[in-house]
Amino acid sequence: MGVKRLLILSLAILLLCGCSKKEISTNQKEVTKDFTFRNDILFDTHTNDYIYIKGKDITLDGSNAYMEADINKDEINEKFTIRLGNPKGTEIMYYNEKTCVNLLDLIVNDPLKNSSAFDDREEPNEDYYFQLSCYDLDHDGVKEIILSLGDMSADETSLIYRVSDFDDIPVIYVGAAYGLKNMYISPENHIYAPYGTAGLLNDYIYKDDKLYEAVD
Repeated sequence: MGVKRLLILSLAILLLCGCSKKEISTNQKEVTKDFTFRNDILFDTHTNDYIYIKGKDITLDGSNAYMEADINKDEINEKFTIRLGNPKGTEIMYYNEKTCVNLLDLIVNDPLKNSSAFDDREEPNEDYYFQLSCYDLDHDGVKEIILSLGDMSADETSLIYRVSDFDDIPVIYVGAAYGLKNMYISPENHIYAPYGTAGLLNDYIYKDDKLYEAVD
């Protein structure tokens, strides 16, 4: 009887271990030690196509948060700026040769509902940081737009957009990646979003114009 009880107990322990392992999200991975990324910006794409600015430094004309980048290889630069709205709010602008749009007006399903990036007037939180990056997430020759907002400590959201062929809707919101700070592009071209204190991260893939949580 003692041997049978021991076998039953061992089997129960194995089953519990199996369940615990399964409950851990498959999009969590340990940060590899042989791959480096910057920790002084919100999102490291390993390129120079980005704007990075603290909320308290954002101005009405956006002249200190401006960049140009050819994101679709048509030899014409698109323009980007982060600026205060008038009379209130925040404008994170995309311009092409035909039109312009505030990227914040395109988001759906309220991905920033738990973020403190904006105050009650929808103006930038002075202690938050804002970054606009361009990077080809799916290697199709056209760069996606990544808008990251975070406090460089315990809260970061990165919003992913793709450009379209429609003049009236030049940019389309795709989805959001969530972490604590210092997201980066992995060697596999995934979006890694570190969180917690144990070296874990959320793993996202952009594919077929959609953003997915990676599954091993």
